[in-house]
Amino acid sequence: MRPPDRVKQPAVSPSVRDDGVIPLPTAAPPAPQRERRRGRRLLTALAALVVACALAWLLRARILTGAARYLSVHDAVQKADAIFVFGGDPDIRPYAAAELYRRGLAPRVLVPGMETGRLAADGLIPTQTELFLRVLKKEGVPGSAVQVLNLPGGTASTTDDARVLRDWIRRTHARRVIAVTTTYHTRRARLSLRRALQGMEVRVMMYGAPTRGYTERDWWRSESGMVTYFNEYLKLARYKLSGGR
Repeated sequence: MRPPDRVKQPAVSPSVRDDGVIPLPTAAPPAPQRERRRGRRLLTALAALVVACALAWLLRARILTGAARYLSVHDAVQKADAIFVFGGDPDIRPYAAAELYRRGLAPRVLVPGMETGRLAADGLIPTQTELFLRVLKKEGVPGSAVQVLNLPGGTASTTDDARVLRDWIRRTHARRVIAVTTTYHTRRARLSLRRALQGMEVRVMMYGAPTRGYTERDWWRSESGMVTYFNEYLKLARYKLSGGR
């Protein structure tokens, strides 16, 4: 006797729903439709870019002024044990320190012994430290009120300047110092001082002297202003990435 034929069961697709309905595969949109969608997305992105550029151009003065002001920090200065001048900008910083001294805000001015270049070492030009001392004397600060803070080899950076001030504070136990530098340099100078003086009971007040030939409101119109601010942002970034070294 022949065995009954087996009933062949249909294979069930794993995509069959619980109600037994097999969903049909979704057809991909036609190529022209995909191209149109891609084109619309591209046009939207380009329009957004054009709007962003237009807004940046219209607000350029406000944006660039804000970028400059970010670098500037100012404290209300009070009477202190000393006025410390950061190295650099000899046509600005020592003049500002002398003005503060004449106002009676401190009995002494501290100047870092700065690194000497080849021309200065050969006696062909004065060192920056000598320039600072000459300016202070010309502006009425007596030599007895000026002290040069030396570092082996001379100071060559903002970090070096902060270190020589730290060593002086440790020796003298000073409690208040006015730190003078140029406006654009105040933020990086303050960062350097905070790291160098960490844990020390001393108050440092930042005083930013204005630049010459340009201000925070128009620095991008001057070649020297652009060089100054771009360089300062690069130095600030390097300083933060290197941990203040």
